[in-house]
Amino acid sequence: MTGKPNSAASGQQPKKAVFISYSKEDVKWKDRLRRFLKPLDIWNETKVWADDCIDAGADWFEAIKMAINDSAVAILLVTTDFLGTEFIAKEEIPDLLRLRSERGMWVIPVLISHCPWESVRWLKRMNIVPEKATPLYTMDEPDQDAFLSQLANDIDKFLEAWEEPEEPVEAAATTVAPAPTTTIDFSHLPETSATLFGRDAQLDGLDADWESADTRIVAFVAQGGEGKSALVKRWLHDMEADGWRDAERVFGWSFYSQGARDQGATAEMFFDTALRFFGDPDPTQGSAWDKGERLARLVAANRTLLVLDGMEPLQSLHDFERGRLRDPGLQALLRGLVRESAGLCIISTREPIPDLDGRDGYRPVDLSTITPQDGRALLRSLRVVGHDAELEALATEFGPHALSVTLLGTWLYEQPGHAASAVNKLAAGPDPLARVLAGFEELLGEGPALDLLRTQGLFDRPAPDTQVAAALDVESLDAAAVERLRDLRLLAPHRRCAPHILEAHPLIREHYNNELRHRFPDLFRDAHRRIYEHLRERTKEGEKPTLEDLQPLYQAVAHGCHAGLQEEACAKVYRDRILRGTGHGGFYSTKQLGAFGSDLGAVACFFETPWSRVSSALIEAARSWILMVAAFDLRALGRLTEALEPMRVSGEMDLKAKKWGEAARSYSNLSQLELTLGQVAGAVDDAAQSVTYADRSGDTIMRMITRATRADALQQAGKRDEAEACFRKAEQIQAELQPDYPLLYSLRGFLCCDQLMTETERAAWQKTLRSEGGGQRPELTEQCREVEQRATQTLKWSTGKLGPLDEALDHLTLGRAALYRAILGGPAIRNPESEIETAVDGLRRAAAVEFLVRGLLTRAWLRFLDSDPAGSARDLDEAWEIADRGPMKLFMVDIHLYRARLFGKVKEYPWDSPQADLDEAARLIEETGYHRRDEELADAREAAKNWY
Repeated sequence: MTGKPNSAASGQQPKKAVFISYSKEDVKWKDRLRRFLKPLDIWNETKVWADDCIDAGADWFEAIKMAINDSAVAILLVTTDFLGTEFIAKEEIPDLLRLRSERGMWVIPVLISHCPWESVRWLKRMNIVPEKATPLYTMDEPDQDAFLSQLANDIDKFLEAWEEPEEPVEAAATTVAPAPTTTIDFSHLPETSATLFGRDAQLDGLDADWESADTRIVAFVAQGGEGKSALVKRWLHDMEADGWRDAERVFGWSFYSQGARDQGATAEMFFDTALRFFGDPDPTQGSAWDKGERLARLVAANRTLLVLDGMEPLQSLHDFERGRLRDPGLQALLRGLVRESAGLCIISTREPIPDLDGRDGYRPVDLSTITPQDGRALLRSLRVVGHDAELEALATEFGPHALSVTLLGTWLYEQPGHAASAVNKLAAGPDPLARVLAGFEELLGEGPALDLLRTQGLFDRPAPDTQVAAALDVESLDAAAVERLRDLRLLAPHRRCAPHILEAHPLIREHYNNELRHRFPDLFRDAHRRIYEHLRERTKEGEKPTLEDLQPLYQAVAHGCHAGLQEEACAKVYRDRILRGTGHGGFYSTKQLGAFGSDLGAVACFFETPWSRVSSALIEAARSWILMVAAFDLRALGRLTEALEPMRVSGEMDLKAKKWGEAARSYSNLSQLELTLGQVAGAVDDAAQSVTYADRSGDTIMRMITRATRADALQQAGKRDEAEACFRKAEQIQAELQPDYPLLYSLRGFLCCDQLMTETERAAWQKTLRSEGGGQRPELTEQCREVEQRATQTLKWSTGKLGPLDEALDHLTLGRAALYRAILGGPAIRNPESEIETAVDGLRRAAAVEFLVRGLLTRAWLRFLDSDPAGSARDLDEAWEIADRGPMKLFMVDIHLYRARLFGKVKEYPWDSPQADLDEAARLIEETGYHRRDEELADAREAAKNWY
């Protein structure tokens, strides 16, 4: 080829460029390569670029990024130091592999010396040179020159023919066309080490999962420090290098909270962010369950890659339900995705996920710890000097967790000679991580770096540098100290998307949290106080804050409680700024944002023992109030069993203080909750107690409310006459209290109408079971008409004045009455389908999951009669998922009965069998005392004689 002089001297910019990526320890090899590329620079308008081309005072980071983008060829000088350089792994390689895929950049890995390059999956899949992966330094000098000369010639030929394509071109056999429409956000995932050993089988498994339509959720289960997050992050980088392999959406989120479990952990910020990312028009709408279902539909509709990291804070620790998801939104999301999805959801957690066990589409992976051989390779990559047996012994002693072995290797490299034998300097002890961290403390010595490391124990998540500075009581952080901790892998590397965030591994945070609490309690409290004051004073949430706007205030509550400022944090931050008060227009976070999970997280900070013992630093009135708020939030989240204890403790505190009105309210709420859980006898007893306390208080409203509560408990126990008498007395008090509104309305009105239609409901089922005949019963259709009149009146009262739940309950009553009337052959007054659909939609908006079950059951009945058995079965399945997670045992009885009565004659029964459903209904009726359904069960069993 005939060349011509470089036109750069005349002020023209070279058209083509070669980028050299290398470690600073390999500068001699970079210089030698440049000698062979220099003729291309002089004669052929080719710019050869390495970081020594950066002018003094220039923005080096931006200069490197621009050079990568302007290049057509990239040469990688592969050594152990190259593979161990975080900047190369995190910043240079992703861009180079992306350009290789998108526009045909030629990426040439040149093996300079022996190193674990085959453990790097993207590199293993490429054509590494020299031939047969012979390290360059093992060759004789003439052979080295011959190789470098031929490399320069090959590059020249490539550049001569290369033009930046408008469409992606294939630069190598392994190039995969990109997915240009991919929308990506995994900035919410933790930073992890670039080094990963012994996980090829798991990485290959993820490749297979992505290509398979049979796997929709895969979960890596292992204890902390075993490399779950690093494994997933490495696979994500491989996916990125391959152009995302037809993924349309990529979204990741980490739920880590101090590397430990947190009774107040919540998924609300995840749902708020994820719903916006996937295009939901109103992320604040509906209950947590509704949000989970909506997100599942949005995720499943596209070729989506969803990563949920560190999910264990949202799983139960109780032995009887170990690992069960405590967040209803996550339950709905995962149950939806495991049923149907065009993509893949990857989970990492410390706990198994029994919610998904045995479901088609779910693949759990018990992520075994690294082997001594993998640990040896890891230590060698960290440049520790020692024999194989010596390194494997260290990996055994400090393993099997990758975190401890990685930090050990980093510490050993800091010792003179980098020898494995230096481990003898570390103090003995049972905890490998604690031993290594003690070694780092001695290495750092007292000063800014050690102070900065210890402050990581004050935070339950990656922390902004301003908060860390506030904890240390300094204007700004010592930049050299930050970089020193990053070099030592005690802090995660710098992140472009979050340059001011400091991130330590959750286990490191957990270690220093314990250290500060027990060894430096005064320092612990003072530092938390400074963070609390910083967040309280700097946060400007505005008039209508979003959930994200309130996050600093939620954090302020936690830091304030750690500082011993519970009373101030409760009143001035939680009550006044998060709830915006407790009167009319108050409870902003829950009523306006539906943030029950975040609210519970804040409330949890005021407990010494969740959910029974509140901090003694709060005054007694505040303790009782916090217990009730906790119970309310737990109930709203479907965590009904957990809500029992704070509700009962609050009532006992009210009794002790002889606050009869508050005690009446507490025991009335307790009775309602016990009824939902299927504890009918307890519900009847506590409802009777609530009536007694209401009468002592003289509070007319509570006298009415408690009698309605008692009436409902008696109704479910099968004591209809007593229930009817209680409802009559409650309505009499209501008429005296509000003469213009003489009927029970709102929830009490709904329960009263439910009791009035008991006989009508049974007759409608008898007619449904017989399918034909039976004659009309005018007295029952007249009863439907009377109930419709009541509900029409109370709906007028409630519309626009009470709330969506009250209106939805009235529509449900109207729909049920119209359905029963239609079944029994009475004249139609209202359209049952319209009323029931309106009710279900309203109950969803009101996030009233307990009542949503009633709406779904009624709609299932209607849909079956309207020849839509598939829709009916879907409603019954959704109702079961809500009831099962409570557990709401009375509703579970109803669902078993509905299944059998509606589908008993269907040839392909959607569940086990009609007989199994009837048997389980009978068992639960006896267990719970739900004798309201005795007669309906008997009717169904009689009808079942003709089903088999």
